Amino acid sequence: MNRTLAVMLVTAFVLIAAQVAWSAIPSNSGQITGCYQTTGGALRVVAKKSACDPATERSLVWSQAAVPFDVDVPIDGAPYVPITNKFGIAVSQSCYGPGVGGTYSATLLIDPGASGAVYGDYTEQDASGMDPTAVSNPGQAGVTVTVPSSEWGHAEGTLLVKNSTTSPGYATLTFHIAIDQTTGRCQFMGIIRPA
Repeated sequence: MNRTLAVMLVTAFVLIAAQVAWSAIPSNSGQITGCYQTTGGALRVVAKKSACDPATERSLVWSQAAVPFDVDVPIDGAPYVPITNKFGIAVSQSCYGPGVGGTYSATLLIDPGASGAVYGDYTEQDASGMDPTAVSNPGQAGVTVTVPSSEWGHAEGTLLVKNSTTSPGYATLTFHIAIDQTTGRCQFMGIIRPA
């Protein structure tokens, strides 16, 4: 085999290996893993903690940026439409009006997976002018936040979600949802952050 062909094969192998490693970073859970040298502090990014040399390196794990969402949809009565699925949490929305569901409502479905749970409180308020109502979630398997409304309404809060499938295992979901009969629209805004 000539030298040029050998160099080309080695280069191709290195590029393929680099692409495989790059595709695993960050992990499915949004985590980035690195190894830093105990002397000198040099840092390198790796796909798994096991890639660190225990004799000379320590692992360091951090999360990538949070995942925001902002969806503005017409009142259409569509069944739950996915918004995002990140850090093991599936978030979907549905927006109903009298012609398609009997009453106005904006619904946010938070699904942490089969063995996950949702914890925390949020508030909801409708057009009646009453004080906001506090709603508590003491570890439910999934949560549906619904804003019923004769004219308009909203709900907001921050929930701690333990997912069932991925590390780090916990994330926070901060959200605001609103429905407005005069514009015929629902708005779903929020951000998911690994905890």
